[in-house]
Amino acid sequence: MANPQWSAMTDPPELLLAGNSRKWASDILVSDMDAGPPRKRRKSSAAAEPIAGAVRVNLAQRNELRTFYYTSCKGGTLVFDWVDPVTGVTVEFGFADEPDEKREGPNLFYIALPLEIMP
Repeated sequence: MANPQWSAMTDPPELLLAGNSRKWASDILVSDMDAGPPRKRRKSSAAAEPIAGAVRVNLAQRNELRTFYYTSCKGGTLVFDWVDPVTGVTVEFGFADEPDEKREGPNLFYIALPLEIMP
């Protein structure tokens, strides 16, 4: 089955670049030792890359984004295809947590999207 497509929405919102944070993937497991410094090793050969993004949308876009989240992505459990805002390449994204919505006006919403780029 193909991944849901962010761009398949009627009026897909663009990820706001200003104020976004992107953390480099960390896949390190730290183990305390009986003596000496802690030991570090990789957990696996690949790790998701967290990205804290946001979109500013109107009411229609907000409703479509909710449908995308709850229906297309099954409440945030499925990955979806979207263009990486830095590289411009289509990659698999996943929701790291629930979106956080704030109303900024009668027809304007700011929605924080805790995402991760899948390895």
